Amino acid sequence: PPGDTIKPLSDYDPAFERRLINWASILDDSPVQDVQFGSPWPSNANKKYIGDVTVKYSVANSLNTVAVKVLHKLGREASFDFLTKSLNIYSLNEETDMGDASLALGQPSKGITLRELTSAYTIFQNGIMCKSRTYYKVTDSSGRIILDNESVQKKVISDETATIMTKLLQAVVSEGTAC
Repeated sequence: PPGDTIKPLSDYDPAFERRLINWASILDDSPVQDVQFGSPWPSNANKKYIGDVTVKYSVANSLNTVAVKVLHKLGREASFDFLTKSLNIYSLNEETDMGDASLALGQPSKGITLRELTSAYTIFQNGIMCKSRTYYKVTDSSGRIILDNESVQKKVISDETATIMTKLLQAVVSEGTAC
């Protein structure tokens, strides 16, 4: 399972693109459901809720509650379509992976491949996804190309969204859960 690494891809990017949120949007860090399996759901890693937070704070601290609420604003189908059609994450199953845990919290039924995840993360440089590849080209001893594996690229998100998401992910390291 991709866990928290799915949040920028499944929730925040498509929500930014649709102008449903911005980096300073305020959302409530509180449970979405009062009780599921005997306790509030979802819980954050620190098991605490702090109320109103910005999207920037939520990304930096990987708040599960806000990720689920952003998913609800966006819609599960829009998130799933973005992951599968725009980012080519084909490991997801429409029948089993349309729920909050799969899409917002990175707990799909069978996980996703590392190749899919790394390809998807290339969009944060300039909005262009570069399909990962195992090799660039194979040449013979004379330098003639035997096999060529040209880069496949497509524009997935705006430059603006790519820049915002990159800054938000840097906040994870400078002031959030990775510092």
